[in-house]
Amino acid sequence: YSRAIAMGCRCVELDCWDGGAPSYEPILTHGKTLTSNIKARDAIATIAAAYEALPPAARTPLVLSLEMHCTPPQQVKLAELFKAALGERLLPPGDGVLRSPLELMGRILLKGRVVPTTHPAFKG
Repeated sequence: YSRAIAMGCRCVELDCWDGGAPSYEPILTHGKTLTSNIKARDAIATIAAAYEALPPAARTPLVLSLEMHCTPPQQVKLAELFKAALGERLLPPGDGVLRSPLELMGRILLKGRVVPTTHPAFKG
């Protein structure tokens, strides 16, 4: 991820899956292939560091395209990881206003579909 960002890529796909024992943390992998699994926590930290290392003028908006295969509880964990690692760089959910790329300089956007918060897994 860091190499792609350093080379100018501004849309990165993350295939998110439920993690297994012992940590049960979400993982990133290209599903059902021979690629290795990466802890989502480590990948998100790497992405944050790579984006932060760019010169300010090169910090055009970065889109993280999420291919979501996680259960609702794992989606909650992922959201917490993104918030913790990306902080103020993370663009909050939309208010319906379209912004120009110039207004989005230095920001990271999440794109994808998730289970709605009305799902029973979010209650409790």
